[in-house]
Amino acid sequence: HPTFEPTCDPTVEPTARPTFEPTLLPTAAPTTSPTLSPTTAPTSAPSVSPTASPTSAPSQSPTASPSLPPTPSPTPICNSAKFQSAMYKSELGNHDDVLWGNESMTSANCRYLLKMHNNGNLALHGLKGAYKTFVMLWETHTKLYNYSSGSIAKLFMENGKVVVNEYHFKALQSRAITLWQSNASVMFESSNEMVLTLTDDGCVELKTVYKARLIWNVCGALGDDDDGDSTQTSTAVQSDSSDDGTDSNFTQSSAANGELWWISILVVALLCAIVFAVFAIRKYFVAKSMSSSRNDRKSFQREQAERDEELENSQSLQPIEQWAKQTFEKKGEGNLDVDHEYGIELAAEKAHVVDETNYISEF
Repeated sequence: HPTFEPTCDPTVEPTARPTFEPTLLPTAAPTTSPTLSPTTAPTSAPSVSPTASPTSAPSQSPTASPSLPPTPSPTPICNSAKFQSAMYKSELGNHDDVLWGNESMTSANCRYLLKMHNNGNLALHGLKGAYKTFVMLWETHTKLYNYSSGSIAKLFMENGKVVVNEYHFKALQSRAITLWQSNASVMFESSNEMVLTLTDDGCVELKTVYKARLIWNVCGALGDDDDGDSTQTSTAVQSDSSDDGTDSNFTQSSAANGELWWISILVVALLCAIVFAVFAIRKYFVAKSMSSSRNDRKSFQREQAERDEELENSQSLQPIEQWAKQTFEKKGEGNLDVDHEYGIELAAEKAHVVDETNYISEF
């Protein structure tokens, strides 16, 4: 037991056992290790520094001041999607949400993804198990024809249908090939505004904004195991006036028509090339024949001119030859002592250089 009155001088060594009552004043420096048993009630004032790890349960009352100002750019949508949970088509067409190639829409819980792939295939994906990887739940099995080597796919809503078109160029949308479309349509009561939603349970639904009437939907359900198995169901809601009983999810007839259209263009181009080639060959042979005919005509004219010239020379030479024959038959007359043959030859030679009058006067 401690003494009732303190000693005049403190002991050099501390007591072996602690006192039963705590000291009135705190120690100058706290202990380096915590107490073995903490107090059951919290302190009246909070600690100066926060704890290293957050508490497991939220506080009972929020903070008095709000959080910091929001960021200038919106928060990115999960899965890098363009839309989340819904896409809209306006009545006037001035606000139509579309998905181009490599764009997508995700569900509100970020577990499902409807993606318009670059190759023209529209597919519904789902995260398998504990949000591991995406697996294919449903697809249209479509593919771009890519005639222009720069084609791009586009998903949009039109006339109560979900449509996937192929455009040769994104900036030029005047001509399109329909790759796929939902076969359901309804008679709109008062508006053709539509909304395409992706629910948290993996259903893609096309509805009218007015009265929220279901037009078409497709669902892809994820299995409970982790082997990647999945199931899909599709429903097409026809209008009340339709009784054709069609239950297919999509059609490729428009795509086939587009292919036939391109084949027709190629056939027409081939026929035009053949006609042009025949015309060019015919023109070549006609030109060649006309050139040969002109050459033959010129040759004939040249030969005719030569014959006319020979005939003219022969006619002009006849009187001279006759005169020379008569002159030189008289041998011994005059100063010429030549025979008959020489006289004719000499006359013929001179007839080529002088006219008949000069020749006769010379002789």
